[in-house]
Amino acid sequence: MHFSCYTDLVSNEKEDAMPALQVKDCPSDVYERLRACAAEENRSISQQALTIIENYLRMREERTAPEPKPIRFHSYYVQEDDGIDYVAKHARAF
Repeated sequence: MHFSCYTDLVSNEKEDAMPALQVKDCPSDVYERLRACAAEENRSISQQALTIIENYLRMREERTAPEPKPIRFHSYYVQEDDGIDYVAKHARAF
């Protein structure tokens, strides 16, 4: 089994030229599964292949993204040196 692909910019005069992707030597069973999946989702085979690639890359980026730092909560109740217990004072307000 041999896979090869290349990307190239579509040569047209527009500035928003999109890269083209071609997959060669795709096994027939993979192609048929892709075709069936595309038909179920009302997409062309090209659209389905691009959707699968995008979803895989997004999943891969999320999996390799660093863990977010935990949020540290700080109490805004500060015991001042003025002798007032602000926690008790706040609790009485409710």
